[in-house]
Amino acid sequence: MCVLFKLKIYSFQIEKEWCDLYHKVRLNSSLFLFENAQ
Repeated sequence: MCVLFKLKIYSFQIEKEWCDLYHKVRLNSSLFLFENAQ
């Protein structure tokens, strides 16, 4: 997913921000699902 975001964005810094944001959202979502599963 991170690579797809990078392909859509031209600025390297923005690429990184989108990539980091994606991983943060995914991590938060995974933790949220994990907590709900408990």
